[in-house]
Amino acid sequence: MNTDLTLDFAGGKFRFHLNDQQMWNLERGLGGPQSLPQPPLLIGPAYARLLRGRFIRDGEEIASPAHAEFSAVELSQIIRAGLIGGGGGDVGDEHISWDEYDVDSYMRCYVSPMPLVERWELALAIMGAAVEGITPPASDG
Repeated sequence: MNTDLTLDFAGGKFRFHLNDQQMWNLERGLGGPQSLPQPPLLIGPAYARLLRGRFIRDGEEIASPAHAEFSAVELSQIIRAGLIGGGGGDVGDEHISWDEYDVDSYMRCYVSPMPLVERWELALAIMGAAVEGITPPASDG
């Protein structure tokens, strides 16, 4: 099982991973933008909140923001931590590494303009991979 995922993001493909260090930072309220303190975010209860408002009907997942309990602050914390833990991505021929680029600039440019429902879906994918894992696709051969 994998606990990371690569997704289309910011005009390229980025890896998202809530590794042990990022989960520690979230739960302790560490590692926020410009090293500002952030509210502690316990992984289990945060995942449960992300799942509220998600339903399966006729085999298809339906998101109902009217039943959701996510927090915009938590969504940003999860996405940011997933980006940092993932280490970056590729946009065209350029590799984006958080050693060279500012993750908070990417958050402002690409996450802040997203509707909350899109942020909710992204944060849920990141957290779902960390909590439940993702079965890698079967290889041909």
